[in-house]
Amino acid sequence: LGELGGARSTDFDANLDRLLEIGCNCCGVEVGVASRVRGKRYEVIAIRAPESFPVKKGSVFPLEETCCAGVLGAGRPLALSGSRELPAPNAFRFQAYLGTEVPLGDGVYGTLCFASVSPRKAVFTATDKDLLRMMAQWLGTELERRERGRTPAWRQARADSEGRASAPARRPPRSVDLNDVLGRVRRQLA
Repeated sequence: LGELGGARSTDFDANLDRLLEIGCNCCGVEVGVASRVRGKRYEVIAIRAPESFPVKKGSVFPLEETCCAGVLGAGRPLALSGSRELPAPNAFRFQAYLGTEVPLGDGVYGTLCFASVSPRKAVFTATDKDLLRMMAQWLGTELERRERGRTPAWRQARADSEGRASAPARRPPRSVDLNDVLGRVRRQLA
């Protein structure tokens, strides 16, 4: 994650693909998804998944059929596992899920999640949740940076067309002590 923050690359898509790869590896899952949510419409903007996975970049779903519906407005990462906790219908057929909202300005752009299509033996840890929160903050910052060069009229037109005005208000981000997170990661690896 530090590499991405200091990366000189301005290729947003390549950096986002790298972020999803890092998240999948750290959480021990095979699927990473970044989405944009407009009203009740969920659109996959980037995905890391096995070739056989039926969801691709650009796929669109009703928000209520995704695990991410419960993330919006929660103000914290959501971890689910097993069929009793996951929503039905579950369009992605996930068996384990860790997701959070992606902030953009004073609103919410969408979600970032890491998941598995097979049951997980280990639960997601506080470190996994902290890492996810930092990744979502990075993604929100990068999205904001992309929009900075655009005119205010363009940004307003985009917000109106995306229905962002009706999106839930973003809660202030919880501060994360990076040294604490890295210490927990170090202890887990030892």
